[in-house]
Amino acid sequence: MNRMPRGNATLKGIGILIGVSLAMAGVFRPSVQSQLEKECSEVNAKCPQQLNAALRMDSLTPGPMRVTCNFTITTKLQMVGKELNDALEATKAEMIADTRKNADLKTLLDKGVTIGFVFNDLTNKELLRFDVAGK
Repeated sequence: MNRMPRGNATLKGIGILIGVSLAMAGVFRPSVQSQLEKECSEVNAKCPQQLNAALRMDSLTPGPMRVTCNFTITTKLQMVGKELNDALEATKAEMIADTRKNADLKTLLDKGVTIGFVFNDLTNKELLRFDVAGK
């Protein structure tokens, strides 16, 4: 498969695993950080989870007012060089836009939580890392 995983399918899984889980668990009580850590631990108990044919969520890593989503692209990439860089930049732009539009993830952002994304290939080489900063 030559395509990079696209945002809508990815965010469906992310929104379900992160946003709903954290929001329903009451992450926005006084201790946001302790709830982030607790809920990341609960989601991690279900990981790794294949979100679609090309993307696996490996874990969530809590940090100070942040959650980093760690993914593996599970298909062998046929792109290299500029083609791969262009595809990664397009994926990043789409993910940022979709993260800001997703109701559950937007709730986290509005509470000041930064959502980070890390994408690795099958050899665990980091392909892409970026943050969507909370307000």
